[in-house]
Amino acid sequence: MRVLELLSQPWAIRQDVLDNWVDVIARRLDGTGPLESRINLATGEPQPLGYEMRGNTAVIRVEGTLVKRLYLFDCGTSTEQVRAAVEAALQDASVRSILLEIDSPGGTVAGIQALAAFLRQACAIKPIYAFSDGVIASAAYWIAAACACVAVQETTVVGSIGVMSMHTDLSGQDAQAGIKRTYLHAGREKILGNDAEPLTDQARASIQALLDGTYAAFLGDVSSFRSLDLEKAGDWADGKKFKAKDALSVGLVDEITTLDAFLERIQKEDGFMPNPPADQAGQAPGQSLPVAQVAAQDVAAAVAAEASRVVALAGHLFGQEAGAKLGTLAASGMSAEQMAAAAAAFAPVAQTPAPASAAAVVPAPNAKAEMLAAIQAAAPDPLAPAQQATADDQINKLKAALAEGMKEVR
Repeated sequence: MRVLELLSQPWAIRQDVLDNWVDVIARRLDGTGPLESRINLATGEPQPLGYEMRGNTAVIRVEGTLVKRLYLFDCGTSTEQVRAAVEAALQDASVRSILLEIDSPGGTVAGIQALAAFLRQACAIKPIYAFSDGVIASAAYWIAAACACVAVQETTVVGSIGVMSMHTDLSGQDAQAGIKRTYLHAGREKILGNDAEPLTDQARASIQALLDGTYAAFLGDVSSFRSLDLEKAGDWADGKKFKAKDALSVGLVDEITTLDAFLERIQKEDGFMPNPPADQAGQAPGQSLPVAQVAAQDVAAAVAAEASRVVALAGHLFGQEAGAKLGTLAASGMSAEQMAAAAAAFAPVAQTPAPASAAAVVPAPNAKAEMLAAIQAAAPDPLAPAQQATADDQINKLKAALAEGMKEVR
């Protein structure tokens, strides 16, 4: 991707930093820039971001310009690296909490909202905190706002909530060099804002609409994450940069402290969350859900979805009445394994002969077999003894109910 094409995308970053970033890239391309790289030159892949353990807290450093992927222009941190590091920390049994140590003016919008949403959800598994003793601005603040607590040092620059883009007109430079570029395109707005001509009113309006939409998403997330009044966004957003004390007064941060003091509090007050996700409203104040409970909720949701699928298949193959009866048992809380066993009970039930005047519709034997095999494959693990007893009892009830129903039909 050319630098000018990258610059034309929406950025959530301070303007002076974007200008400096362009200078760094230009110097790197002409061989005079810094050689330090976060790309493994042998494989072309980004270096793992990883984390440092401070007690039982995993500290992940988020530094420099934020981009979705590093590629060639690796002058900072990618959202993919941050997510991979957080996911590793979530799976590490020795990690009780996660701290993002941020020193970043922001970066490209691409990947930021998805990372923020991921961090917000991950707070339900292990508390995630953000700290900055430098700059925590624009896109960097977007992801910090998703954390359970945002702490900064007294000299930290906070905020700069806004979106920008840059258009570069190279038509004069091209003319001096004797170059005339002609774009062939299909689609009326395909080449709006290209750098071979001055910015037209139509191109300006199109780019502004894109920026306005991105800005609205930025405001919406920060307002939701931080419980801030969206109607008063002019007080805490609008591109303003805040000193730490002012950021605290408008609600962008939770406390002013040092890194060591903040880590000490995290260690002592295990799981404290001044800004918990909305789905933890029923929990004790400042506490995240236990990992086992979150996992159980995820499993329950998956089981419910699988049960609905089994009921639908049973109803299609064995009739609406049978599907309804199986659905009643599913609603009582049957597991995926129990649903599989219960569905198997339908196989030997004989079909009632249809009247001579009506065509009998009997599911093909191979269709039944395929359906039952699919159900068993979805839940291959054997039942525990207690679960098996419950399943057997439910299956017997199901058979009795079906037998009674068949009497009524006869």
